[in-house]
Amino acid sequence: MTSTESTREKIVETARALWMEKGFEQATMRELARRMNMGVSSLYFYFKSKEEIVHFLYAEINRKTIDNFRLVDDGDKSLTQNFSKYMSTKISLLKPHKSAFIALMKEAVDPNSAVSPLSSDSDTTRSINQALLEELVIRAGSIAKQHCGNVARLLWFLNLAVLLYWMHDKSSDSANTFELIDKVSKFVGVLPVLTRMPGADTTFQWMNQLIQTKESQKSAAASLQVTELAAKNVDVIVLGGGPLACVYSCFVKMQRPATKILIIERHSDPGHKIGESTLSGFCKALKTIGIHPEAMRTLFYPKNGLGFLSVDRNLQSIVESEEYILETFDETYQVERRALDSLLLANARRMGIEVLQGAVADVKSSTFSDHGNAINYTIGNREYQARAPLVVDASGPAGLLAREFGLWNADGLPFQTSAGWTYFRSVRPLASLNWPHRAMFPRDQYTQHLCLREGWLWYIPIVSWQQSPNSNFTRGLDACLGSPRSIPSRTQLSEDFGCPYENIVSIGLVLRSDRDRWLKDDVREAFEHYKRKYPAIRQLLDGAEQIEDHYQTGQTFMQRLAFRGCARRVAGDGWLLIGDAAFFVDPLISPGLTGGTATAYRAALTTVNALEQHRFDGDVFAGYESFVHELRNALERDNQLVYMSFNHPQAIALVQRLQEIDARRHFHENAKADYGLADTNVWGILSPSYQEMQRQAWEIMHQNEQQLSDVPIDEQTMKDYQPMVTQLKSLLDNYLESNRDLTPYFKVNSEVKIAR
Repeated sequence: MTSTESTREKIVETARALWMEKGFEQATMRELARRMNMGVSSLYFYFKSKEEIVHFLYAEINRKTIDNFRLVDDGDKSLTQNFSKYMSTKISLLKPHKSAFIALMKEAVDPNSAVSPLSSDSDTTRSINQALLEELVIRAGSIAKQHCGNVARLLWFLNLAVLLYWMHDKSSDSANTFELIDKVSKFVGVLPVLTRMPGADTTFQWMNQLIQTKESQKSAAASLQVTELAAKNVDVIVLGGGPLACVYSCFVKMQRPATKILIIERHSDPGHKIGESTLSGFCKALKTIGIHPEAMRTLFYPKNGLGFLSVDRNLQSIVESEEYILETFDETYQVERRALDSLLLANARRMGIEVLQGAVADVKSSTFSDHGNAINYTIGNREYQARAPLVVDASGPAGLLAREFGLWNADGLPFQTSAGWTYFRSVRPLASLNWPHRAMFPRDQYTQHLCLREGWLWYIPIVSWQQSPNSNFTRGLDACLGSPRSIPSRTQLSEDFGCPYENIVSIGLVLRSDRDRWLKDDVREAFEHYKRKYPAIRQLLDGAEQIEDHYQTGQTFMQRLAFRGCARRVAGDGWLLIGDAAFFVDPLISPGLTGGTATAYRAALTTVNALEQHRFDGDVFAGYESFVHELRNALERDNQLVYMSFNHPQAIALVQRLQEIDARRHFHENAKADYGLADTNVWGILSPSYQEMQRQAWEIMHQNEQQLSDVPIDEQTMKDYQPMVTQLKSLLDNYLESNRDLTPYFKVNSEVKIAR
């Protein structure tokens, strides 16, 4: 026996004792770890949850039962004798575990429990048992071949009945149980007759439906939802089940509770997506729709602003870089998308919104008009249809309607960008380095941008729940949607619901297509190239362990190429586009969820107005159309400003201070509890005075880049961009100095410098 096997057996023995003492429900993984004298994280290396320990116990007893039965099996064809031997062998093996199984009984009889012998989680052990029983049925030779599997399954049910009796049996040495085995075994002898009785097939079919295999469970869930949804009309159909689909739907439901909303999501379960950084607007929206900050703190890593570190080839240490930090306005988070999307879908269902997962919309065969829409979709190989006067596309980068209608446009940009990313553990915390400037929070609690002339590298710490089983995690998320006082801490969620987590770091390169030639060909090689080129990146990743295929996508390095673009129209007769389906700017300064939330709220107001007027023609959506284009253009200019500022470290600070002043002022002016119309002016970006300075700064920086467009990027120097910095200072200095109180990092560190 290996040391791992020995440890697993000791854990099982200790768990059995704990269940007998405290009951299965009250026993926690933390208590089990304490009794094993090991850390909780070490325990999770062997078992991910209490339920997994139970299934290990099931499998071990099952294996030993079959092995011991084989030892006494003499080839007898009698089904009566063989079933008796099988059950007697099992009861004898179970005898030392009786108290533990009694403790499990309350949990096991719950049809929704993962430890129920009828559950899909018990599928493997159950199948092995039934395979042996079917072998014995076939050996008997008295039952038609087409009935052998059904009879074996009936024998398995009889086995459950005997086990249930045994748990209640108080007779000496379970004598009554062995007598019952004898009587049941004699009944087994008449099963061939029962298979020939009228209605036997129907009875077997009814019996088989009690068992949840993984496939039958999915099929049953899909059939139930389809039966309920396909036959009825709704008010709004939402394509896509991501965060903005849920936020939009909840906004509509809050403003017009009677609205019937159907979300059609192609994936059966949320999985990995990029988009891990949130800002105050999105987090404010989550509070508005009922997701408490306590839940976000449990699930996600804190994010307290944005850090910008100017990196060049001559910089040997990251702490030597010129730094600017845009400190937090409000409590925000670094998120793992599986967890965030699952939380929002659960919240949407709680608010009465119907969510159909595992359904693929076929927009090509669907019909759209201001008189009503018919959306065709499939689940498995079956086709269905849902009808609504309004369809909202929240399908994100897929852009289902924009691409189907030929509206997606990526032209007219001064440069495109692409991204490649991967994940690491054991990254040296930035807080452990000796930083020369003051910040409100540890450097790891900011989304860090390592600014290169080619683009930037992101550094985002994440709490990863990837190893948490779906059933366990779903129950944990339900607990996170309770009252604030009842929401478990991260440790409690992990221990009480069997949800292991780990701290990892997401690191990605976002590079300008006009300045980078590596990313489009080979993401891994692009990482290696920029590590070689920039010592600060090497220092950041020194000693870190790259996680191979952390999200089971089949890829360790992931990429999205040339992703900037927008739909030429975002509304039409009977349809609207929101979020990334309407436009995508760039991950830089995290505008996706924040700008997307603004489109979701505006779309919700437009939806309620259209439903009340019973009008769904394009003219009703004209105001929404105008807003989305104005917001996208302003966000695009803001992002281009930041990219062009990477040409010179002083430009980074000037641009960040400009953007921070109006953003912080706007936040303070609208720091109310609920998300509202004023919040759709993202960071105050639509303010005419801000837009005027934004345009002037953009023109200065763009002209400087154009003048150097014939100079290879590796031959450009900071001196080449000094005229740009001089012009920016002339434009912005008075404004920045008069509003220095709205830039706390600059104010604090300027005062420290003066004091020195």
